[in-house]
Amino acid sequence: MSFKHTIIVIAALSVMLFSTTIQRDFWYPDEPDMAEITRLMLRSGDWIRLQLYNGTFADYPPLFFWAAAAMGRLFGLSEAALRLPTLMSAVALLLITALYAKRRFGERAAFWSVVVLGTATQFVWQAVNMHVDMLFALLIAASLFCYDHVRSTGSRRARLLLLCGTGLLSGLAALTKGPAGIVLPFAIIAADHLLHKEYRSLRRLLVIGAAGVGVFCIWAAIYAAQAGQSNLIYFIFRQNISRFLTGFSHLQPWYYYIINVWIDLAPWSIFLVFAIPFAWKASRKGDRSVAFVLLWLAVIFIFFNLSRSKRQVYLLPLYPAAAMLMGHLIADLTARATAREVRIFRAALLPIACAFAGIGCVLPLFLSNLRTRFPESHGISIPIVLLSLTCLAGGAAMIVWLCRRHAVQALYTMPIVSAAMCVIGLGWFCPLLDQSISAKEPAHWLASQIKLGEVLACLRPFPVLHNESSVLSFYGGFPVEVITDDEDISNYAARHPGHILLIEDKDMPWALDGFSSRMLIVREMHIGRNHFLAVRLSPGVNNRRRGLIRLPKKL
Repeated sequence: MSFKHTIIVIAALSVMLFSTTIQRDFWYPDEPDMAEITRLMLRSGDWIRLQLYNGTFADYPPLFFWAAAAMGRLFGLSEAALRLPTLMSAVALLLITALYAKRRFGERAAFWSVVVLGTATQFVWQAVNMHVDMLFALLIAASLFCYDHVRSTGSRRARLLLLCGTGLLSGLAALTKGPAGIVLPFAIIAADHLLHKEYRSLRRLLVIGAAGVGVFCIWAAIYAAQAGQSNLIYFIFRQNISRFLTGFSHLQPWYYYIINVWIDLAPWSIFLVFAIPFAWKASRKGDRSVAFVLLWLAVIFIFFNLSRSKRQVYLLPLYPAAAMLMGHLIADLTARATAREVRIFRAALLPIACAFAGIGCVLPLFLSNLRTRFPESHGISIPIVLLSLTCLAGGAAMIVWLCRRHAVQALYTMPIVSAAMCVIGLGWFCPLLDQSISAKEPAHWLASQIKLGEVLACLRPFPVLHNESSVLSFYGGFPVEVITDDEDISNYAARHPGHILLIEDKDMPWALDGFSSRMLIVREMHIGRNHFLAVRLSPGVNNRRRGLIRLPKKL
């Protein structure tokens, strides 16, 4: 199995990911915010200070948004164009994983590492979503790949350049998501030297740290000058240190990742159970390459597990390491094909085959629930049935191969089934959900009702910006003002008589109490998974019994 086959697999996965990422509108929780930040960056020409919700957005550095804005300027502000940086990062991450595995474990391991990573559930999902974490994972992997070359080069000048490259890449990772981009590669490399008692080699960390911190500090100085020191302090301390220590958002229990990592790496998760002991034994025998990849996985997992704030996507930087460990194991098993290897294959593949078959049996049972949950989405039965048949056929085929003692054939069946599920699920089923949860059509309708220069008001009875603000602003092209108390209601009614307002139906009693004028409900709509009413202020006195004038047909 040559490296040419690995390149073919990467090309096929690239086509699969691109064909599925262009089909769907932006969904919450993250994509609309990312898209609106990019739109405002292009509109304002301010490439340093991110903007959202009519103010500075200090939660992220700007590198990812620079890439998204460049794609938006070249190809327009479409979903496909703005997702290109994420998609290109995913493809580049597959390529770096392949090159790393080929260099250290051989061509067969490179092939299986790409297959595992390219069909893992969380990797595929993040590859087709607009978010910063895929670029962050790419830069972390690239910095470690660059450092791996330091150990194999004999030239002092080349080592220095590679060390600087490692630091610069980690600095770019910090410009993508924060100081963790420097901390993680630094910690992995330091742990590798300490484990092997190479204390003098720790001096290399000075070069890496200086380069990485230098890149980050240059941006921080420019950002503080333009956006203010308070925003820089907010970003560093509130969004990084405080989030890590206190978990003020995305607070999860300590075992969150221990459970979710198996879901994220599905359907290959069971192989990790065998790959980690296999790698541990190899590292104990002196295999430095396996030990480094094992540290890569362990350090990132421990770091994010110590954080009080947890999300599944945070573990994305460790998936290349997990894929290489599993790819190395699978390559070793397929090369030997002894009775012991066949037993390991059967122990790993049989539960996966049964899981495929079980999913195929269970999926049709959710059809009625899906129709209730997404009532505007029509035609979802066909892709669900196809997904069910694909899982059943794949699981049955794997079981037949295993019963005939053809474990390798069963192994090759698994990524084919996974890829088919991705194409059907992401390329067919998910776009149908746009009919129920996308805000594009409601935003276009609201834009037709709002005159040039007007502001759409969204009412909320608590001081939290609701998610729909950015997606309506992105698709509609109008500013959104969030009203959170009775005083704001009165002021808005005085300043904007006759304007359109957006109210979630459960908040209507609060709105009726706050407005002195009557409200005409002009349209009913779903945005995301919530039900909203578009209302227009009307002259007259409002009271609880006659505050609503009429309700036309639903959207």
